[in-house]
Amino acid sequence: MKNSLKLLPAGLIPFALGYAFNYLILRFPLFVRFIFPLSLLCTVLWGRLSYTLSNPRESPFPQALLMCSPGLFVLALLLFQALVLKSYWMNAIGSWSQLYFLPFLNISSSLLSPPLSALWGTASLSALYAGSWLAMFSSCLTGILLKRGHTGLLRFR
Repeated sequence: MKNSLKLLPAGLIPFALGYAFNYLILRFPLFVRFIFPLSLLCTVLWGRLSYTLSNPRESPFPQALLMCSPGLFVLALLLFQALVLKSYWMNAIGSWSQLYFLPFLNISSSLLSPPLSALWGTASLSALYAGSWLAMFSSCLTGILLKRGHTGLLRFR
């Protein structure tokens, strides 16, 4: 497990990606046209990063959970803000917790919007944040399983 601890700092990368997405969206409004392909690219690269950093001799589920644990903490913060407080904090913690999932939010929105179209407000946004975390976790788990030798359609070698 000592070698797998390098997965934990990698879980902080979406903070930088979310900040970059936010900057580009606000600075260059035409950037919005490229969000879906870039979100898809971020999801694939998240799996590639887990493929690179994982240890094939260790269990894949704990490794994926370790890499996505910062996201799970941020998701807990977001759900607390949305469902308990009914508003988001107007400070750095509130902003950064929303920016964490920004690179993956478009993917989860595309997949979850049709079934959640009946929901409105913070409940649907909370579901999209949870869907973003699940997309990150499944991409990470897929990368780790591919490194262990489980064959599939995608090969990184």
